[in-house]
Amino acid sequence: MQSLSWQGSLSLLIASTRRKLKQHYMRRLSEHALTPAQMSAMFCLEEEGELCLKSLAAHARTDEPTASRLVTRLVASGRVRMKVDADDRRRTKLTLTPSGRALTRRLRLLAAEVEATLLSELSTSQHQALTSGLQKVTANLERASARSTQAPGVHRARGQR
Repeated sequence: MQSLSWQGSLSLLIASTRRKLKQHYMRRLSEHALTPAQMSAMFCLEEEGELCLKSLAAHARTDEPTASRLVTRLVASGRVRMKVDADDRRRTKLTLTPSGRALTRRLRLLAAEVEATLLSELSTSQHQALTSGLQKVTANLERASARSTQAPGVHRARGQR
């Protein structure tokens, strides 16, 4: 494998793109007092209708503690409703409130505008190749992470479980 400078590395490019995208969304979402992660959670609830916290975390591609914190804020803002699961009283089900559904419809338009900006100078084949490549990169990292957490003698950084 050919050695690249750090400036040309895929890791740095992905990190930089993520940071710029998050900043762009933060500016666009500031009037709604939302974060991109909260918007993502609302989209998941809109698409699925009702989810438990674990399922929401999986759909939103985040961990449960992060999902729990953002759900707490969405419940406090009146955008998400939390109710006890009738089948298992230890679990709660999450749904959008009517105001959460109305906001999510407006956020879909905002997200479509951001997607159009991202794709504005990409051909269809470039878009497909980028999407496919990023899915593979994500899967590679998930496999590597699973292997490293299963390996004996692996020490985690402070603060990680």
